Amino acid sequence: GRTPLHLAALKGSIEAVKILLKYGADVNARNNSNWTPLHWAINHSIALLLMDHGANVDALSANVDQICDYGTPLFVASKENRLEHALLLISFDANVNAVHNGKSALSVAAERGHLDMVKLLVE
Repeated sequence: GRTPLHLAALKGSIEAVKILLKYGADVNARNNSNWTPLHWAINHSIALLLMDHGANVDALSANVDQICDYGTPLFVASKENRLEHALLLISFDANVNAVHNGKSALSVAAERGHLDMVKLLVE
């Protein structure tokens, strides 16, 4: 299941994320699909806070073929065309060339027609 930190990241509650981290929540905790709170982070500020607390930017989820399951947090940003989020992940040295089940962040962006994301990932 999901931890309170997963849920706070998903709901976009930065104050809840701050409190949970302050009291020792595991920033790299995994749910049943191996998603971390960073996979679930709904906004830039929460993603930054999680990464500042040591979130693994290259954490792989369980299966790239599951609905809503696209490997690393960068795969998720590519799928959802979240450029600002992708830039932040890259600034924290996310592996833009990671391949999971035959897919990469670039292939995910290309499949979905996210041209600005494709440009970002090839530069």
